[in-house]
Amino acid sequence: MRRSFVCIAFAAGASLATAAWAIAPGQTGELPQIGEWSGDNWSLQTAGVYQWNTTWNSNWYVGSAVAVAPNYLLTAGHVNGNTTDYATINGERYSAVESFTPPADPGFSQSPDLRLIKVDKTLPVYNELFTGLVASTTPVTLIGYGQTGEDNAWASVIWTAGTEGVQRWGTNKVASTSQRLNSGGYSSSAFSVAYLKNDTPYEALAAGGDSGGGIFIKNNDTWQLAGIITNSGTMNTWAVSIPVYADWIQSITQIPEPSALATLTMLALLMRRRKAQR
Repeated sequence: MRRSFVCIAFAAGASLATAAWAIAPGQTGELPQIGEWSGDNWSLQTAGVYQWNTTWNSNWYVGSAVAVAPNYLLTAGHVNGNTTDYATINGERYSAVESFTPPADPGFSQSPDLRLIKVDKTLPVYNELFTGLVASTTPVTLIGYGQTGEDNAWASVIWTAGTEGVQRWGTNKVASTSQRLNSGGYSSSAFSVAYLKNDTPYEALAAGGDSGGGIFIKNNDTWQLAGIITNSGTMNTWAVSIPVYADWIQSITQIPEPSALATLTMLALLMRRRKAQR
């Protein structure tokens, strides 16, 4: 039986733009509202994942990007962050004004496949960063703007050209954790999810146009960004691990992790009480 699929894979940049293998069910409506994948008032509109239109060698490509601060989007390094690049949100254009690449990890010479992009307007929503342990079998949700295709056999995919640019989602579970991904001139601390067709209700992997999209983990009833989609293979999608690079992201965005923010809020309240008691 033939099934219709969404894809999440290489979106743009160098030789990466020519390769895409994996697939995902073509869910384009709201996120599921029951079971372990429940949105809990988290929708595709509030997930803060946007289509990123980017140029490379004078050609336009569709990529994906995730809001992580009022004026910052996070994407894959190979998706680029040129000043001509932009996202269109609610009919309004958000253009790149500056981009940042993380330094190479200790002991490595190549930077991770991440890029933080500052845009010229305040974004409607943004995500908290997941800073915990990305453990094996952890349920995740993938969101991106990649192509669709058809799963014709166990490891055979028929791609549908020109279908990128639509926001799609799927689910999966973490397969391997804390691995080194060396690809396309980048060296990243990464984790992967495996395409096992019936492993989750909306089993998904990645394809062309999904690079820079988000992999989210539910943490204390809040969906947080755990990975940025960077690479895809026959049965696996890899994501740059956000917990490893959270400090670097926060050093630029100046948005502290939720636990730190809660501590600061509590300290502020205590200071107010002490002043009121004087």
